[in-house]
Amino acid sequence: MKAKTLIKVAWQSIFKNKMRTFLTMLGIIIGVGAVIMMVAIGEGARQQIQMRINSLGTNMIVITPGSSNQGGVSRGAGTFNRLTVDDALKLERESLYLSAVSPVVFTRTQVIGGQGNWRTTINGVDTDYQVIRDWPTIYGRFFDASEVRAMRKVAVLGKTVADNLFPGEDPVGQQIRIRNVPFQIIGVLAEKGQTAEGNDQDDVILAPYTTVQNRLSGWSRIFQILASTSTPADIPAAQEEMRLIMRESHGLAEWEEDDFTIRNQTDIAQAAQGREHRDERLRRPHRDPRRLRRLGDPRAHDGLEYGHLARYDDARDRLLRRRGHLLRLLSRPQGREPQPHRSAPVRVAFERSTF
Repeated sequence: MKAKTLIKVAWQSIFKNKMRTFLTMLGIIIGVGAVIMMVAIGEGARQQIQMRINSLGTNMIVITPGSSNQGGVSRGAGTFNRLTVDDALKLERESLYLSAVSPVVFTRTQVIGGQGNWRTTINGVDTDYQVIRDWPTIYGRFFDASEVRAMRKVAVLGKTVADNLFPGEDPVGQQIRIRNVPFQIIGVLAEKGQTAEGNDQDDVILAPYTTVQNRLSGWSRIFQILASTSTPADIPAAQEEMRLIMRESHGLAEWEEDDFTIRNQTDIAQAAQGREHRDERLRRPHRDPRRLRRLGDPRAHDGLEYGHLARYDDARDRLLRRRGHLLRLLSRPQGREPQPHRSAPVRVAFERSTF
């Protein structure tokens, strides 16, 4: 049979059975559209996670304090802090894989300047912090190594702080007061947005760590150490190298556990993403109560906020009571009249168990 004849017969069959042709085409369109939609959703989720990872920094590795034990009970991560500036300097000197290292001195206080005041986070950092976080300035500049060594009172504002203290204007060159210490504004950071946990990354002020540690914080221990590698492939080797250097710096024996935690930006972003998805599942009001209990949501037992859960429990109890009464009725011997004092509760139970 010639191809021309086959095409002619096929067209005749299509137009002869229009409804079947339409349904077949509809099924193909829906199937292909569903596949395209699922691929697009997966790609969008992947890009969103990658964007959140990139917002943390460039090939970033974070060292945070470890956990402590008291009476055999672990007090959780970050409760045993032995991190110092000397640790960061040792990593910078001896590491072969790290391209940038910065200590982070943390404090939170009220800032006065411009058109009001604002409570925010003050991070004392080194010059490499800008490279690690990949955080350019939109106004002014970042402080340099000489200003860090000289403990200069200079500050770089996050976008949120700048908008609240100096709305609609360039604050570079003006002064702010942090715990009655005057700081000169030399730059404003570009906007980074929120983290996966909902924290505003732009609600921060950066200053030399030497200045913050001596003039604001007063603590010899530091909040964390940030580092980065030249390429993502160097991150696993860099983490192991950092672990060995930190153990040597803290004088830990072979049998002693690490008193610090090392994580990279991928671990941090994925952990935050998992918590965000779990919180989103818990926030859905139509969630099955049994599912909420398996997720460990304490609100699953709150009859005020989740009224449907209380209704579910009442309905379940009524069904169990009805089942018990039915079983007792079926188990009675045939031909035996029920006693008056037993029949009344059964009748009342049926009436009360009506939905």
